[in-house]
Amino acid sequence: MNAQCVNDQMVSGVDPLQSEPATQRPHAQLHLASVEGKTVDLDFDGGRLSSDAGVILLKDIDDQLGLTRALAAVLADPRDARRLHFPSEDLLKQRVYQIAAGYEDANDSNSLRDDPIFKLMLDRLPETGAPLASQPTISRFENRVSRTELSRMALVLLDHFIASYDSPPNVIVLDVDDTEDRVHGAQEQTRYDGYYGGYCFLPFHLYEGLSGRLITTILKAKRFSGAQMLCVLKRLVKRLRHAWPDTLLIFRGDSHFAYPEVMQWIDEPPELSYVTGLTSNAVLQALAQEVVEQAKRV
Repeated sequence: MNAQCVNDQMVSGVDPLQSEPATQRPHAQLHLASVEGKTVDLDFDGGRLSSDAGVILLKDIDDQLGLTRALAAVLADPRDARRLHFPSEDLLKQRVYQIAAGYEDANDSNSLRDDPIFKLMLDRLPETGAPLASQPTISRFENRVSRTELSRMALVLLDHFIASYDSPPNVIVLDVDDTEDRVHGAQEQTRYDGYYGGYCFLPFHLYEGLSGRLITTILKAKRFSGAQMLCVLKRLVKRLRHAWPDTLLIFRGDSHFAYPEVMQWIDEPPELSYVTGLTSNAVLQALAQEVVEQAKRV
């Protein structure tokens, strides 16, 4: 979606070079929430265009969920409040919205700090509002977040997942996996992973397997050990059990999540089970041969 900005009023539209003549297009206008008493409209009249007007819809969703607000609330801010131009919540929103629009690098903040769409996303007037944070400010913000705060942010995501249900579900599938996030250059705290054949982060993602909803995610540079996975799982189950005492929880993962200590712990509590892969070998193939043959016949 493209956007036009005139006198602090946002108007969006398709690229006139790629669209049919204006006389053939039906007039459509969408009224958004006002900013500092100014009206905000989405329209298809062309003019000064922006390719990022679609993120305005993301802002409306975030305002309803309060997700970035809740995430920012768990972040400490050691800066002198008398000299603050960019609160932590604004910095977090700016970074999240820019990533969502495809601007992955903090360097992009330099060219986007005066962009009318992103100023509007942070409730600033698109033409006359103050500019957003630059790359150095965004980079300092990212680097000051502690491990404890990252853990608290993961719990915020978990609480939002729980709140997305109107009533306790009968079954929850804890679908776990690592995802390769390849890095380029000398980025901090990255590791070489032989499986993926390069330097990368391996963020841990946890989804609900039946609905596909995100439960939480943890940034890390290598795979969990069995003890680390067990620690994460215990905290997760404790939080879910407090909300849903009778829900069946099923832990599901690939073969590298078949940690003996995890499976042993899961066997003990009621209403808790697991389904994991196992790396194939001759012994397992012999034990499973009868079941495999039965499955083929069916």
